[in-house]
Amino acid sequence: MMGRDRMYMQEVLRTNDDILISVNKLWYAYYGSAEQVLSDVSLCVKRGDYLAICGANGSGKTTLGRCIIGLLSPPPQTVSVKGIYDPAHESDLFEIRKTIGMVFQSPQDQLVASIVEEEVAFGLENLGMPADLMEIRITESLAALGLSAVRTRPCRFLSAGQQQRLAIASVLAMRPECIIFDEATAMIDPEGRASILSIMDELNAQGYTIIHITHDMEEAARARRVMVMNQGAVVFDGAPDNLFALPDLESWRLCLPGTVMRTSVVIGHGVTSDKEGAQEPRTEHVVRSAPRAFAFNDVSFTYLKNTMFAVTGLNHVSFEIPRGTITALIGATGSGKSTALQLMNLILFSETGFVEIFGQSTKDKKISPRTIRMRCPLSIQMPERAIFENFAGDEVAYGPRMQGIKGKALVERVRTAMDMVGLPYEKYRDRNPRKLSGGERRKLALASVIAMDADAYLFDEPTASLDPCSVQEIMNVILELVQQGKTVVFATHNMHYADIADNVFYFEQGLVVNKTCAHDTGKTLFVLPVSGKLEEGQLNF
Repeated sequence: MMGRDRMYMQEVLRTNDDILISVNKLWYAYYGSAEQVLSDVSLCVKRGDYLAICGANGSGKTTLGRCIIGLLSPPPQTVSVKGIYDPAHESDLFEIRKTIGMVFQSPQDQLVASIVEEEVAFGLENLGMPADLMEIRITESLAALGLSAVRTRPCRFLSAGQQQRLAIASVLAMRPECIIFDEATAMIDPEGRASILSIMDELNAQGYTIIHITHDMEEAARARRVMVMNQGAVVFDGAPDNLFALPDLESWRLCLPGTVMRTSVVIGHGVTSDKEGAQEPRTEHVVRSAPRAFAFNDVSFTYLKNTMFAVTGLNHVSFEIPRGTITALIGATGSGKSTALQLMNLILFSETGFVEIFGQSTKDKKISPRTIRMRCPLSIQMPERAIFENFAGDEVAYGPRMQGIKGKALVERVRTAMDMVGLPYEKYRDRNPRKLSGGERRKLALASVIAMDADAYLFDEPTASLDPCSVQEIMNVILELVQQGKTVVFATHNMHYADIADNVFYFEQGLVVNKTCAHDTGKTLFVLPVSGKLEEGQLNF
């Protein structure tokens, strides 16, 4: 912003020196697309604000955040930081990013260093910070996020949740005036989530400006101000209480806090209580005498075995999963859930014991990983890693094509799967997957697995980054698959979603420490400990 334009914006904002970010009639469309992702968006964020931005998948929340920080280039004079810096001008970007930090929805999008402590140091080095102060910042930030024990570990060996914590630590270390958290808790277990929310609260209490992009209405309720976006436009901006008093939240694909897929409410560690008026799970399909889909027999697996970075994935685990049932794998970040799913899919092979998959044992050297993966496809935790086609329809069609499906049958498979997960075939088939929102990419990954019409489906965090209505839709898809006689195994951090499961296995440090049948316990399921306490000390920034 140069000359009279810059002077004009300074004059506009001079009436209120407390305004940190100003957005004025912002429109935005991605290159090569005629669809407006943002439509006439205006807002002001004052210093010390705690703003939650909510809305359905694809409503423009992440795009707005990236326009503010200059990762996307908005039209000139539509976004201003501190009244003088415009992200449309490259010369202003350094000052903007000193002022505003952003934690991305997918941590792998922002991790650049090889080692954990080097990742935190990267931003500090760019700020020209002295080495002694840099060491203090690194130590404090890693401690606050519970990552001190993995300080010298390669970033690629961290779990998805640990990578998300590392991304947060890297931003915190730079002490920006404002931090934008884009679904920063989506990959983190309840205890870690509570810690991060506590960090947000503490930072705001110390004067930091917090912008929290979230689908979780309980998280949004902690903010002093909530803005709702729908189809690229701002449809509400006010206090949380005023938002939750509105009768038509579902029209924006939102819901009241605590009403999504719950049949019980956590009242303490290991104890739950039925919630009045809660939705009952529809799981009348259970056949207790069904043969086994999967059986783990004394299974162990260690990542990077015989190295200084060795990490236990599973430790002498045994359990069985009947065919035609829903099984939920619950546990904290790094507890072994994803490892178990990858052993079922033969991405990994056990070091001890064996896994039986629909009657075939991994002890049999003739077992075919390709055949198993066709029968038991896996939707991984980070869908970005698995997407490689240029069109959404082709991405969903890839698996069925590998099965030999062609012509009209292939089109019908793709159409059915995309429609099931809430990505209408006619609207999304020609979209570039890389230009979809994080939640839409997750739905696409789920559709790619469902289209294979397999015997069993393995879903790793299938509801992460999804809006409340999309979560309900995916839970209904899981129930529908099992009604068709399929077996579904899914890993989740959210105990409430496990209420639809027939069997629940709780993982902790590579062990299965609890096995529960929901039907036998009257929905009284064990839960993860939830605490707002930070692991290694309170922030004092």
